[in-house]
Amino acid sequence: MKTKSLGNSNKKSSFKFPHVALAALLGFGAAGGWFYYESHNVPTGVTSNSTNLYSENLFAQMSKLGQVSNVQPMAGELLAWTMLINGQPQVVFTTKDEKVVITGNAFDTATMDSVSLPILQKAQQGGAPANSTGVAAPTGGNVAVDFAEIVGKWDKEVPPSISLLDKLKGAKEGNASAVDTLYIVFDPRCSNCHDAYRATRKYVEKGFSIKWIPTTLLGKHEEGAKLAAAVLRDPKQLERAFSKDPNIVVNPTPEEKKALEENVQFLTEATVQSTGSQTIAVPTAFYLNKKTGEPKMTTGLSDESILEMIFGKI
Repeated sequence: MKTKSLGNSNKKSSFKFPHVALAALLGFGAAGGWFYYESHNVPTGVTSNSTNLYSENLFAQMSKLGQVSNVQPMAGELLAWTMLINGQPQVVFTTKDEKVVITGNAFDTATMDSVSLPILQKAQQGGAPANSTGVAAPTGGNVAVDFAEIVGKWDKEVPPSISLLDKLKGAKEGNASAVDTLYIVFDPRCSNCHDAYRATRKYVEKGFSIKWIPTTLLGKHEEGAKLAAAVLRDPKQLERAFSKDPNIVVNPTPEEKKALEENVQFLTEATVQSTGSQTIAVPTAFYLNKKTGEPKMTTGLSDESILEMIFGKI
């Protein structure tokens, strides 16, 4: 399989494995970027559609996911559905042909600002139902939506994809369980990976766990392997690897070469399966989204809004 590597990707998407029911969120957009049209409120439990935005069948299918409170058209011929899913307000999208449901954080292609957050803020300002802890959500004022998708208890089986990530070789910061860990696949020579490392420092200091999984996706595999293998051999060298310290390079052993190949293979297959693209981006993160119960894949990790989506505001 031929693939392209990309160190400057800003795509955000959900991790789509065979057991995941919802499709991946890709970089849909239109000329001029994402923008809003007038929203159309949909009374809960009512399937009539005077605006002809969607079919009654689609409304019925969406209602199986959760309580529908609002539907509005967006650029890219998408519909944004404000819903209560598993006790949490969420925004999901559907395509014009009504064949695909998309979940994740959507961004304006011109500014790269989140367009999902304002929809959620509006939903909470209008008074969202009680959340999963039984405490009424705040209403009125400027309410900040705190996704914190990785935060929460998980007493179910660990998804196979998360188990596989947990087994890949890398350097782990913290001692959290597999379902509470953020997995970041990176190339130590990648400038965006360096930015992501710096941006995540405050979250590690607060006790969150991150496992850094090295690769040689930027090419010149022999050169990259010497630096990436240093991280595998001694995880304490992670910070020095991000500074590309030539004093830590090593000659990788056959076992280390195999581990790096497995890391590349995982990211390649996950990207193709999730997005249909053979352009592979680093850094790319994976984690268990506790709000939906599904594994998730995302990039753009130097963007503070992405990290807040994962960990919450700190």
